[in-house]
Amino acid sequence: MSDLKSSPRLNELAIARVLNAAGVKKSRPHIDKSALAGCIDVCADLFNNAKLFRVQTIEKKERSQLQKVHTIALKLKTVLSKTPAAKFAENSDKFETALSDFVVNTERLVKLTWLSTPRTGLEHDYVEGRAYEAHFKSKSPLQWMVGVYLAEVYVLFIGEDLTGTYLDFACQVLKELKIKNGNSNFSRQAVARAARGYNRTRKSAPAIKQDEWTIYRENKFYWVCGVRDTLDLWTELRRREARLIAAEQAANISGRK
Repeated sequence: MSDLKSSPRLNELAIARVLNAAGVKKSRPHIDKSALAGCIDVCADLFNNAKLFRVQTIEKKERSQLQKVHTIALKLKTVLSKTPAAKFAENSDKFETALSDFVVNTERLVKLTWLSTPRTGLEHDYVEGRAYEAHFKSKSPLQWMVGVYLAEVYVLFIGEDLTGTYLDFACQVLKELKIKNGNSNFSRQAVARAARGYNRTRKSAPAIKQDEWTIYRENKFYWVCGVRDTLDLWTELRRREARLIAAEQAANISGRK
């Protein structure tokens, strides 16, 4: 995933419009707006990846490149075996051994898919990259964005489930990010269809399958929120909100004295 931008895509005014659409701008003025903007950035980056891997297969391109490298290495190995004079070059024996290993390893790498079992750490990284690409194909980019990413952010910051103002929240975020259906904004009906299937609430959260991509997203959310030492981001965000409320109340009391 691309690195997060130093400044979020949505500025303070845009976040205010999002919170207003969700109906909490006035009732909950102490929501961590900076953290919310950062989490929406994570969603936008993941949405861009979902679009990329929906229409472009990085694996196919890399496999073709690896096949070319393997073919070149195999040809060089053949040429060396037919050139006895090459053995007089310093370290030629080590090079031939390394080249033979390289030919075998690149041949194996060409055949690896996201379902393969890696044998080395490097192979693990390669297979994981293919798995990251493949997991996007189970949904459309909009389904990922509205049905998963923004839904998780809404539960973290605004509501304990997706009833109420979630569709208003999602539609406004899409509008602010300029994510459109052609030249037009996505209709509320289209957003509602994309949102179906997400039923995560605070009570059901532990039952959600914690696959590696869910954990990957959550780690990104933790990072942009500046949270390192808690197992529950939702609780930490509510604590921040409560601390700000308490500080404001204390200031008001002090001001009246």
